[in-house]
Order: sequence, then C-alpha cells, then structure tokens
Amino acid sequence: MKKDKREIIVSIEGVRIQEIDYYELLEDGSCKLTVTVEPKETVKIDEQYILIEASKLQIDEGILKYSPKSFSERSLKENLEKCIKSGMKDFYCSKFAPSINNEGSLHYASGQKPAIGKTFDWWINSAKSFKPDKNSRLGNRTQYTAFLAVFIGKLVESGYTLEAAWSAVCNDSRNLGNFLTRGSVLEDTGSREICGFCDLGNTCKIVLTDEKNERYCWIAGGAYNVSSFVKPLSNFDFFRIHDKPFDDAVGWVIFDA
Repeated sequence: MKKDKREIIVSIEGVRIQEIDYYELLEDGSCKLTVTVEPKETVKIDEQYILIEASKLQIDEGILKYSPKSFSERSLKENLEKCIKSGMKDFYCSKFAPSINNEGSLHYASGQKPAIGKTFDWWINSAKSFKPDKNSRLGNRTQYTAFLAVFIGKLVESGYTLEAAWSAVCNDSRNLGNFLTRGSVLEDTGSREICGFCDLGNTCKIVLTDEKNERYCWIAGGAYNVSSFVKPLSNFDFFRIHDKPFDDAVGWVIFDA
C-alpha cells in the first residue's frame, strides 16, 4: 500500500501550545500527543472605552424605523443608511474627551482639561501613536455617524421616546452636554455623563473625511461657546486649514475592536 505524508494543525481552545513532549501511535491508526501549553493572553479594554457595534445597525430596524421631522434628522438618517449599505466594522471610542498627560501624550480620564489648542496635523499623528497595536486613528464621518446612531439607541433604552432621542441629537442638544448658556465655560473631562458617555458637548470633535484625506476634516457637534440648536451633536462643518490650532475642538480617536 502506497504511503503519503499529510500535515495537520492541532489547536486547543483557550491555550497556546508551547511544545510537543511526547507522541504515541495507537493501534487504531490515530496518534496521541502530550503537549505543554500556556493560557492565551486576553486583551482587556479599559472601562473608559466603549464598544460601538456599528456592524449591528440595520436599515428599517430599531432607531431607523423613525420618520424624520426636520432637515437635520433627514440628513442624519440618509447618511446613516449609506453607512450601513457600505458595511461598517465595530470599533472602540472613549467615554471621555481626550486630555494630555505630563509626557505630552493623549490621555483619557475624568477631571482633566480637554486637549484643545492642537492642530489637525498634531491630531493625525497623536491618534496613530495612541494605540498603534490596535490601529488607533482619528475616526471618520461614517464612524461618527454610526456612533450617533448607537447613542440614539441608548437614549431610547434610557427612557427617551424615539422622536425625543432623534430631536435631542439632531435639533437641540442642550440636555446632552455643555453648550452655550449665560456664564458657560469649558469644563473638565468627565462632565455631564449621558448613557455612559461624557463630554458630548463642551468641545467639538475633529473627524476625518470619509475619503481619509489628511488635509481636510469635519468638525462634529458643538461646544461650550456655541448654541446647542445651532450646532447640535449631529452637526458637521467642513474645515480646510490643517495647521491652525483648534481652540474649542479635540480629536475623536477610535481603535479596532
């Protein structure tokens, strides 16, 4: 009988095989292996980062059953439907706005000054170096739109009606963060938590264009120095200058799930 050689791959769930210690050929033609194993490392994501399950968003389901009542609502829904059709992967973002630690690097924690005063170029580079092993980067408009959709869903889960949740995100976000009122000032990070997220107002968020053009960006949402109905959370302003510091905006950094 002609013999041949075959290659097999053996894996054991939850552990990594380090070496083969012993093997034995059994009478039934099978092979018994004795191996040395060690537990696989589990990467734990700190509690300040929240998983955005963009891949689970579906057209005509959940929040997308809503019939928009304003231009801003229609615009967000249309963009969201385009995002879903294009296919989106899950990602992480922080519940806090970014600050800067003593070493000059990005830092996410409550009670810190938001990292305003930086240029778009600075944010491009700092976002990439934040968690390079997890492909950290500035999120783009498509991903920020997905985040808004997930947030609307969380508002509904917390007790908002579907109409009230859409309106709060698209028409007037006064109850969702720190926006312009008499005496409003820039607040430390960790302010005004809503459905697990903080700092939804207070500073605008810098996001990439969907084409990943690193010369231009979108400025999403509003800040402490602008009205909540002029620039609600779903507002996007196109920005062409990449070397001018932002005095009321911070980068929106995401990384792979």
